[in-house]
Order: sequence, then C-alpha cells, then structure tokens
Amino acid sequence: MKILKEIINPNTVNLTNIQQGVLIDIKISPTPELAYETTNGSDQSVYARNTLRVLGLIKVGDNRAGLTDSGNMVISNFNLIDNSGNLTERGKTVYNNYKTQTKTEANPTDNSDGNMSDMDMNS
Repeated sequence: MKILKEIINPNTVNLTNIQQGVLIDIKISPTPELAYETTNGSDQSVYARNTLRVLGLIKVGDNRAGLTDSGNMVISNFNLIDNSGNLTERGKTVYNNYKTQTKTEANPTDNSDGNMSDMDMNS
C-alpha cells in the first residue's frame, strides 16, 4: 500500500462525485467520529471511503475518519472548499448531489462546523 500512496499525486488524481462528497463530509464534520458515521450511511459511501483510504487521502480507524494532508490538498484542488474552510458553490453542488445519490439520512446541519449556515440543502 505504501507504493500506491507514493504514486498518487494530489494534483492529478481523478475522483468520482461520490468520492468528492465523502471528502466534503469528512472535512465538514466537527469530530472524527461524526466524520466516520456520516460516511457510513450507504454502500456507495463506504466503498468511496475505503477507496479514498487506499489512495492515502483519508485516515480511517477506530470508528474515526479524517483527511490527510493529501486529502486536504485534493479538496482544495477540486475547488470544493475555499481558503476560509467554507464550501464553494461547486462544493455545495457536489455535496448536495452526493447526499441525494447516497440517500444518507444524516442531517448536514447536525454534523457541520458552522461553515454551512448559508447553504440551502433543499436546492
């Protein structure tokens, strides 16, 4: 696995929308435990989370999840989060689509760090 992580370039990695949504979910969760829980809601989320772990973009263990430095770089490179840590318009769209696709029951306002207060989850 170490070799695979060394091959992954955060500047050129290609991710699915669901994988991007999982990165966002982990980023906006206030605790590593909630990050794990919110990405455990569907088979698609779990598969994406496991793939991101293998790619070295997230750390997962003991019912906790968090972004690695590479994961933080990717989320920025994909224009999902701005420099202030808020979701960009693209990030909001990706996140809303991810939640719709995975039909996760989690309520984002319950797992946010306050940066999503201006986000309309019904659009």
